[in-house]
Amino acid sequence: LKPSNVLVSADGQVHLLDFGIAKLLDDAQQELAATQEQVRVLTPHYASPEQLKGETLTVQSDVYSLGVLAYELLTGHLPYDARRKTPAAIEEAILQGDLMAPSQRVEDRSLARELKGDIDAIVGKAMKVEPGQRYASAEALADDLERHLHGQPVQARPDSRWYRAGKAL
Repeated sequence: LKPSNVLVSADGQVHLLDFGIAKLLDDAQQELAATQEQVRVLTPHYASPEQLKGETLTVQSDVYSLGVLAYELLTGHLPYDARRKTPAAIEEAILQGDLMAPSQRVEDRSLARELKGDIDAIVGKAMKVEPGQRYASAEALADDLERHLHGQPVQARPDSRWYRAGKAL
């Protein structure tokens, strides 16, 4: 997932224009592929850590990319600002997971206040380095965003009496 593959129609409906690399489903094709050289086809800024490492891709890999898209939409910046702009430096930053919270990345103080807390936590959870620590699905991510929009406690934040009391107020 990356911005150039997402289209939002006039009625607000989101459409994916490209489904990336299709998995080989036919056993004969898999045997043929096993004898060929492996080639990584990805866009580094939007790739999940497991995709960069050549590991198995899951739904959580897409959740990570959705987190990157959300980060960019909210801040106007990509999440990782590697000192060197080389693909290797970008990959290293992603694999280390040194993510600056969206609220810390924007210059507008009122926007930073709106992002601080729930949105920082939601985007941070979507972009965890370990897939098992991310949302289990895009639907779970969307549900947490809906909870935030309705002033309800979000799953990405640690549950505490103070947090729930603040949300109730």
